[in-house]
Amino acid sequence: MKKCIWAMLALFLLAGCGKGYVRPRPDPTPTPVPVETPRPTLTSTPAPAPTPEPTHAPVGFEMEIGDGEHTFWVEVVDTGEPVVDCNKLLVNIYQDETKDERFQTFESWWADPYGLYCFPVADMDFDGDMDFSICNQEYRAFHWCSHYIWDEKQEQFVADPYGLNDLLDPHFDEERQVVRSNSGGWRGETTTHYQYRKGSLVCIRSLYYDCSVDATAMCLKVKDEIDGELTTVYEDEIPLGELPKGELWTEEFERWYDLNYHGE
Repeated sequence: MKKCIWAMLALFLLAGCGKGYVRPRPDPTPTPVPVETPRPTLTSTPAPAPTPEPTHAPVGFEMEIGDGEHTFWVEVVDTGEPVVDCNKLLVNIYQDETKDERFQTFESWWADPYGLYCFPVADMDFDGDMDFSICNQEYRAFHWCSHYIWDEKQEQFVADPYGLNDLLDPHFDEERQVVRSNSGGWRGETTTHYQYRKGSLVCIRSLYYDCSVDATAMCLKVKDEIDGELTTVYEDEIPLGELPKGELWTEEFERWYDLNYHGE
């Protein structure tokens, strides 16, 4: 009897458990999220700056000194090498255009970003020998120059020994042996005349005209060298409405552009 009861209990338990039992399922394995491995950053050492190459084709010109002995081919090369805010120029002077024999070489400089130059050749110190300058092209109203003077004793060019490089837009009047410099802006201009005295430039006359600050008058001034000093010899302020139409100064002021005029 006991065996029968235990058998029936076992069947009952199996039936009950079989109806309500749900076999546990294992937790699903999570899908692995790919981890991006950072790519190594490639670091490169900057390449050394290349040696500056000429940025413009060499420019050359022939010049005769005028002594019957020396004729040269002058070549100017823009190296492209910056010096402060300028470019370094290399000036090569050859015996002739074949450039077989170099006579002299030296460095110059230029600040023109366009690399435009002109090369005036003139007797700049009025000693009978020709000299030359390196200037920016005359597309501007005024320009600066580097001057190189032929030294008869040394028989070579020397860098400006007189202070010509300090003058803006210099012009050389061989007949009167006068160097003229012009400078100014849209309002006015200063014209200064120099002569050589004992190897130095001496200012002998300065003419200045400029529109007043309130743009109602023209200010005029002339200074002459008297006893070794610049002295004001003419000064006036003319209302713009009183000036002849189209004129910037008076007839009296204009007379002073003649260096032989002294107010007589």
